[in-house]
Amino acid sequence: MREQCKAKGAEFREALTEMSAGKKATLERKLGEAILELNVPVNDLMLQWDKSKDGSLSPIEFKQAVRVSLHLKVSNDEIDELFRSFDNDGGGTLSLDEFRPAIKRLHAFCSIERERTIYTQARADSLDNELLFLETCIVAAAKWGDLTQRLAGHKEGSITEVVVGTSFNEKLSQGSTPQELAQKIGGTDGWLSREEFVKSFVLMKNTGELRIEGSSRELKNRFEATFDMLQGTAQAEKAKQAHTVAPGSQQDAKLNVRLAIDHLQKLAVSHEEEETWLRGEEASLMEAAKALQVKYAEMAAVSEQTYELYTAREKQAAKGSKLPQFPESR
Repeated sequence: MREQCKAKGAEFREALTEMSAGKKATLERKLGEAILELNVPVNDLMLQWDKSKDGSLSPIEFKQAVRVSLHLKVSNDEIDELFRSFDNDGGGTLSLDEFRPAIKRLHAFCSIERERTIYTQARADSLDNELLFLETCIVAAAKWGDLTQRLAGHKEGSITEVVVGTSFNEKLSQGSTPQELAQKIGGTDGWLSREEFVKSFVLMKNTGELRIEGSSRELKNRFEATFDMLQGTAQAEKAKQAHTVAPGSQQDAKLNVRLAIDHLQKLAVSHEEEETWLRGEEASLMEAAKALQVKYAEMAAVSEQTYELYTAREKQAAKGSKLPQFPESR
Protein backbone atom coordinates (compact mmCIF):
# COMPACT_ATOMS: atom_id res chain seq x y z
CA MET A 1 0.00 0.00 0.00
CA ARG A 2 2.86 2.36 0.80
CA GLU A 3 4.49 1.73 -2.60
CA GLN A 4 1.16 2.21 -4.37
CA CYS A 5 0.71 5.51 -2.55
CA LYS A 6 4.20 6.63 -3.58
CA ALA A 7 3.58 5.65 -7.21
CA LYS A 8 0.23 7.44 -7.32
CA GLY A 9 1.73 10.54 -5.73
CA ALA A 10 4.53 10.56 -8.32
CA GLU A 11 1.90 10.22 -11.05
CA PHE A 12 0.03 13.29 -9.81
CA ARG A 13 3.28 15.27 -9.45
CA GLU A 14 4.17 14.42 -13.02
CA ALA A 15 0.72 15.53 -14.14
CA LEU A 16 1.24 18.84 -12.34
CA THR A 17 4.53 19.35 -14.17
CA GLU A 18 2.80 18.67 -17.49
CA MET A 19 0.00 21.09 -16.61
CA SER A 20 2.50 23.79 -15.71
CA ALA A 21 4.26 23.28 -19.04
CA GLY A 22 0.92 23.30 -20.84
CA LYS A 23 0.22 26.86 -19.71
CA LYS A 24 3.04 28.04 -21.96
CA ALA A 25 2.56 25.56 -24.79
CA THR A 26 0.65 27.84 -27.19
CA LEU A 27 -0.14 31.51 -27.51
CA GLU A 28 -3.83 30.66 -27.23
CA ARG A 29 -3.21 29.02 -23.86
CA LYS A 30 -0.96 31.87 -22.72
CA LEU A 31 -3.62 34.38 -23.73
CA GLY A 32 -6.33 32.47 -21.87
CA GLU A 33 -4.23 32.23 -18.70
CA ALA A 34 -3.38 35.93 -18.82
CA ILE A 35 -7.03 36.93 -19.32
CA LEU A 36 -8.04 34.62 -16.50
CA GLU A 37 -5.55 36.41 -14.24
CA LEU A 38 -6.96 39.82 -15.20
CA ASN A 39 -10.48 38.71 -14.28
CA VAL A 40 -12.02 41.44 -16.45
CA PRO A 41 -15.34 41.06 -18.36
CA VAL A 42 -15.01 40.58 -22.14
CA ASN A 43 -16.77 43.86 -22.98
CA ASP A 44 -14.38 45.79 -20.71
CA LEU A 45 -11.40 44.10 -22.38
CA MET A 46 -12.73 45.18 -25.76
CA LEU A 47 -13.05 48.77 -24.54
CA GLN A 48 -9.52 48.74 -23.11
CA TRP A 49 -7.91 47.26 -26.20
CA ASP A 50 -9.90 49.23 -28.80
CA LYS A 51 -7.66 52.31 -28.81
CA SER A 52 -9.31 53.78 -31.92
CA LYS A 53 -12.76 53.40 -30.33
CA ASP A 54 -14.26 52.13 -33.58
CA GLY A 55 -15.86 49.07 -31.98
CA SER A 56 -13.37 46.55 -33.37
CA LEU A 57 -9.77 45.44 -32.92
CA SER A 58 -7.22 45.86 -35.66
CA PRO A 59 -4.19 43.54 -35.91
CA ILE A 60 -1.99 46.31 -34.45
CA GLU A 61 -4.36 46.89 -31.51
CA PHE A 62 -4.46 43.15 -30.87
CA LYS A 63 -0.65 42.96 -30.88
CA GLN A 64 -0.43 45.88 -28.46
CA ALA A 65 -2.94 44.20 -26.14
CA VAL A 66 -1.05 40.92 -26.16
CA ARG A 67 2.35 42.50 -25.54
CA VAL A 68 1.55 45.59 -23.44
CA SER A 69 -1.66 44.76 -21.56
CA LEU A 70 -0.99 41.05 -21.08
CA HIS A 71 2.84 41.25 -21.07
CA LEU A 72 3.24 38.23 -23.30
CA LYS A 73 6.49 37.77 -25.19
CA VAL A 74 5.53 36.20 -28.51
CA SER A 75 6.41 36.63 -32.17
CA ASN A 76 4.39 38.58 -34.74
CA ASP A 77 3.67 35.36 -36.64
CA GLU A 78 2.12 33.76 -33.56
CA ILE A 79 -0.06 36.79 -32.88
CA ASP A 80 -1.13 37.07 -36.53
CA GLU A 81 -2.05 33.38 -36.64
CA LEU A 82 -4.16 33.67 -33.48
CA PHE A 83 -5.79 36.86 -34.79
CA ARG A 84 -6.81 35.09 -38.01
CA SER A 85 -8.30 32.18 -36.04
CA PHE A 86 -10.55 34.70 -34.22
CA ASP A 87 -11.47 36.63 -37.38
CA ASN A 88 -14.30 34.41 -38.55
CA ASP A 89 -15.47 36.60 -41.47
CA GLY A 90 -11.93 37.31 -42.66
CA GLY A 91 -12.56 41.04 -42.59
CA GLY A 92 -9.17 41.89 -41.08
CA THR A 93 -10.60 43.18 -37.79
CA LEU A 94 -12.20 41.60 -34.75
CA SER A 95 -15.72 42.71 -33.97
CA LEU A 96 -17.23 42.32 -30.51
CA ASP A 97 -19.30 39.41 -31.89
CA GLU A 98 -16.07 37.67 -32.93
CA PHE A 99 -14.03 38.70 -29.95
CA ARG A 100 -16.53 37.72 -27.23
CA PRO A 101 -17.00 33.98 -28.07
CA ALA A 102 -13.28 33.51 -28.73
CA ILE A 103 -12.29 34.98 -25.36
CA LYS A 104 -15.08 33.14 -23.54
CA ARG A 105 -13.91 29.88 -25.09
CA LEU A 106 -10.36 30.55 -23.92
CA HIS A 107 -11.62 31.56 -20.50
CA ALA A 108 -13.71 28.40 -20.13
CA PHE A 109 -10.86 26.13 -21.25
CA CYS A 110 -8.33 27.73 -18.91
CA SER A 111 -10.84 27.73 -16.04
CA ILE A 112 -11.27 24.00 -16.44
CA GLU A 113 -7.51 23.51 -16.59
CA ARG A 114 -7.08 25.62 -13.48
CA GLU A 115 -9.69 23.59 -11.60
CA ARG A 116 -8.01 20.44 -12.81
CA THR A 117 -4.66 21.72 -11.56
CA ILE A 118 -6.14 22.65 -8.17
CA TYR A 119 -7.68 19.20 -7.87
CA THR A 120 -4.48 17.45 -8.96
CA GLN A 121 -2.46 19.50 -6.48
CA ALA A 122 -4.94 18.66 -3.74
CA ARG A 123 -4.77 14.95 -4.61
CA ALA A 124 -0.98 15.04 -4.66
CA ASP A 125 -0.95 16.74 -1.26
CA SER A 126 -3.53 14.25 -0.01
CA LEU A 127 -1.36 11.35 -1.14
CA ASP A 128 1.65 12.92 0.56
CA ASN A 129 -0.37 13.11 3.77
CA GLU A 130 -1.59 9.56 3.27
CA LEU A 131 1.99 8.38 2.78
CA LEU A 132 3.02 10.19 5.94
CA PHE A 133 0.05 8.59 7.68
CA LEU A 134 1.11 5.14 6.49
CA GLU A 135 4.69 5.73 7.62
CA THR A 136 3.36 6.75 11.02
CA CYS A 137 1.24 3.59 11.13
CA ILE A 138 4.27 1.45 10.26
CA VAL A 139 6.29 3.04 13.05
CA ALA A 140 3.38 2.62 15.47
CA ALA A 141 2.90 -1.01 14.42
CA ALA A 142 6.59 -1.74 14.97
CA LYS A 143 6.42 -0.06 18.35
CA TRP A 144 3.29 -2.05 19.20
CA GLY A 145 4.97 -5.30 18.18
CA ASP A 146 8.00 -4.49 20.30
CA LEU A 147 5.78 -3.54 23.24
CA THR A 148 3.72 -6.73 22.92
CA GLN A 149 6.89 -8.79 22.84
CA ARG A 150 8.25 -6.99 25.88
CA LEU A 151 5.00 -7.49 27.78
CA ALA A 152 5.02 -11.20 26.94
CA GLY A 153 8.65 -11.50 27.96
CA HIS A 154 7.99 -9.48 31.06
CA LYS A 155 5.18 -11.82 32.04
CA GLU A 156 7.28 -14.94 31.55
CA GLY A 157 10.75 -13.75 32.54
CA SER A 158 11.97 -13.91 36.14
CA ILE A 159 8.50 -15.05 37.19
CA THR A 160 9.75 -17.15 40.12
CA GLU A 161 11.80 -14.31 41.58
CA VAL A 162 8.92 -11.87 41.13
CA VAL A 163 6.34 -14.18 42.73
CA VAL A 164 8.62 -14.79 45.72
CA GLY A 165 9.49 -11.11 46.07
CA THR A 166 5.85 -10.08 45.78
CA SER A 167 4.92 -12.62 48.44
CA PHE A 168 7.56 -11.18 50.78
CA ASN A 169 6.29 -7.64 50.16
CA GLU A 170 2.73 -8.71 50.94
CA LYS A 171 3.84 -10.29 54.22
CA LEU A 172 5.74 -7.16 55.19
CA SER A 173 2.73 -5.00 54.38
CA GLN A 174 0.65 -7.26 56.62
CA GLY A 175 2.94 -6.69 59.60
CA SER A 176 5.70 -9.26 59.30
CA THR A 177 9.26 -8.07 59.89
CA PRO A 178 12.35 -8.88 57.80
CA GLN A 179 13.72 -10.82 60.79
CA GLU A 180 10.60 -12.98 60.91
CA LEU A 181 10.81 -13.71 57.20
CA ALA A 182 14.46 -14.67 57.52
CA GLN A 183 13.69 -16.96 60.44
CA LYS A 184 10.86 -18.60 58.49
CA ILE A 185 13.16 -19.33 55.57
CA GLY A 186 15.76 -20.69 58.00
CA GLY A 187 19.37 -21.48 57.32
CA THR A 188 22.46 -21.83 59.44
CA ASP A 189 23.34 -18.47 61.03
CA GLY A 190 21.26 -16.58 58.46
CA TRP A 191 22.91 -18.33 55.49
CA LEU A 192 21.43 -20.85 53.09
CA SER A 193 23.07 -23.42 50.86
CA ARG A 194 21.53 -24.18 47.47
CA GLU A 195 19.89 -27.32 48.84
CA GLU A 196 18.56 -25.52 51.94
CA PHE A 197 17.28 -22.68 49.79
CA VAL A 198 15.28 -25.03 47.56
CA LYS A 199 13.89 -27.07 50.48
CA SER A 200 12.85 -23.94 52.34
CA PHE A 201 10.94 -22.49 49.41
CA VAL A 202 9.33 -25.83 48.50
CA LEU A 203 8.11 -26.04 52.10
CA MET A 204 6.69 -22.52 51.94
CA LYS A 205 4.88 -23.47 48.75
CA ASN A 206 3.48 -26.67 50.27
CA THR A 207 2.21 -24.86 53.38
CA GLY A 208 0.47 -22.23 51.27
CA GLU A 209 2.74 -19.37 52.34
CA LEU A 210 4.04 -19.04 48.80
CA ARG A 211 1.51 -18.98 45.96
CA ILE A 212 3.24 -20.37 42.89
CA GLU A 213 2.14 -22.96 40.35
CA GLY A 214 4.13 -25.91 39.01
CA SER A 215 5.03 -29.53 39.63
CA SER A 216 7.56 -30.49 42.29
CA ARG A 217 10.25 -31.04 39.67
CA GLU A 218 9.48 -27.76 37.93
CA LEU A 219 9.55 -25.82 41.17
CA LYS A 220 12.82 -27.46 42.25
CA ASN A 221 14.43 -26.39 38.97
CA ARG A 222 13.00 -22.88 39.23
CA PHE A 223 14.12 -22.39 42.85
CA GLU A 224 17.58 -23.65 41.93
CA ALA A 225 17.67 -21.14 39.07
CA THR A 226 16.60 -18.40 41.49
CA PHE A 227 19.38 -19.35 43.87
CA ASP A 228 21.89 -19.24 40.99
CA MET A 229 20.57 -15.86 39.86
CA LEU A 230 21.00 -14.42 43.34
CA GLN A 231 24.53 -15.72 43.45
CA GLY A 232 25.30 -13.93 40.22
CA THR A 233 24.06 -10.51 41.26
CA ALA A 234 26.18 -7.80 42.77
CA GLN A 235 24.03 -7.83 45.90
CA ALA A 236 24.48 -11.59 46.32
CA GLU A 237 28.22 -11.26 45.69
CA LYS A 238 28.42 -8.86 48.61
CA ALA A 239 26.35 -11.28 50.69
CA LYS A 240 28.62 -14.26 50.08
CA GLN A 241 30.84 -15.44 52.84
CA ALA A 242 34.16 -17.09 52.13
CA HIS A 243 33.19 -20.60 53.24
CA THR A 244 35.99 -22.94 52.42
CA VAL A 245 34.48 -26.20 51.28
CA ALA A 246 36.31 -29.37 52.20
CA PRO A 247 37.64 -31.37 49.27
CA GLY A 248 34.99 -33.69 47.89
CA SER A 249 32.17 -31.92 49.74
CA GLN A 250 28.93 -31.30 47.81
CA GLN A 251 28.00 -28.28 49.89
CA ASP A 252 27.36 -25.19 47.76
CA ALA A 253 28.43 -21.62 48.46
CA LYS A 254 25.81 -19.94 50.64
CA LEU A 255 23.59 -16.90 50.44
CA ASN A 256 22.82 -14.36 53.14
CA VAL A 257 19.10 -14.80 53.76
CA ARG A 258 18.36 -11.19 54.71
CA LEU A 259 20.11 -9.77 51.67
CA ALA A 260 18.53 -12.39 49.40
CA ILE A 261 15.07 -11.42 50.69
CA ASP A 262 15.87 -7.74 50.18
CA HIS A 263 17.00 -8.35 46.60
CA LEU A 264 13.89 -10.41 45.76
CA GLN A 265 11.68 -7.65 47.17
CA LYS A 266 13.44 -5.05 45.01
CA LEU A 267 13.07 -7.27 41.96
CA ALA A 268 9.32 -7.51 42.58
CA VAL A 269 8.99 -3.73 42.98
CA SER A 270 11.07 -3.11 39.84
CA HIS A 271 9.00 -5.65 37.92
CA GLU A 272 5.77 -3.99 38.99
CA GLU A 273 7.04 -0.52 38.07
CA GLU A 274 8.17 -1.73 34.66
CA GLU A 275 4.85 -3.42 34.02
CA THR A 276 3.05 -0.23 35.02
CA TRP A 277 5.20 1.71 32.53
CA LEU A 278 4.60 -0.88 29.78
CA ARG A 279 0.86 -0.78 30.39
CA GLY A 280 1.00 3.01 30.20
CA GLU A 281 2.82 2.77 26.88
CA GLU A 282 0.21 0.28 25.70
CA ALA A 283 -2.59 2.71 26.61
CA SER A 284 -0.76 5.57 24.86
CA LEU A 285 -0.37 3.50 21.70
CA MET A 286 -4.05 2.61 21.80
CA GLU A 287 -4.95 6.29 22.03
CA ALA A 288 -2.52 7.07 19.21
CA ALA A 289 -4.11 4.35 17.07
CA LYS A 290 -7.56 5.84 17.67
CA ALA A 291 -6.22 9.29 16.74
CA LEU A 292 -4.74 7.86 13.54
CA GLN A 293 -8.10 6.32 12.65
CA VAL A 294 -9.79 9.68 13.13
CA LYS A 295 -7.08 11.41 11.10
CA TYR A 296 -7.43 8.93 8.26
CA ALA A 297 -11.20 9.39 8.20
CA GLU A 298 -10.71 13.16 8.04
CA MET A 299 -8.22 12.82 5.21
CA ALA A 300 -10.57 10.57 3.27
CA ALA A 301 -13.44 13.03 3.77
CA VAL A 302 -11.34 15.99 2.58
CA SER A 303 -10.16 14.02 -0.45
CA GLU A 304 -13.74 13.11 -1.34
CA GLN A 305 -14.94 16.69 -0.87
CA THR A 306 -12.10 17.98 -3.05
CA TYR A 307 -13.00 15.55 -5.81
CA GLU A 308 -16.70 16.40 -5.65
CA LEU A 309 -15.94 20.12 -5.72
CA TYR A 310 -13.62 19.67 -8.67
CA THR A 311 -16.13 17.70 -10.74
CA ALA A 312 -18.96 20.11 -9.93
CA ARG A 313 -16.94 23.19 -10.89
CA GLU A 314 -15.51 21.51 -13.95
CA LYS A 315 -19.00 20.73 -15.23
CA GLN A 316 -20.12 24.25 -14.42
CA ALA A 317 -17.17 25.78 -16.22
CA ALA A 318 -17.77 23.63 -19.30
CA LYS A 319 -21.53 24.15 -19.34
CA GLY A 320 -22.70 25.57 -22.61
CA SER A 321 -19.37 25.02 -24.36
CA LYS A 322 -18.35 22.40 -26.85
CA LEU A 323 -15.31 21.42 -24.83
CA PRO A 324 -15.13 17.75 -23.91
CA GLN A 325 -15.33 16.83 -20.27
CA PHE A 326 -12.10 15.65 -18.71
CA PRO A 327 -12.19 12.01 -17.63
CA GLU A 328 -13.03 11.53 -13.99
CA SER A 329 -10.14 10.07 -12.05
CA ARG A 330 -9.18 9.68 -8.41
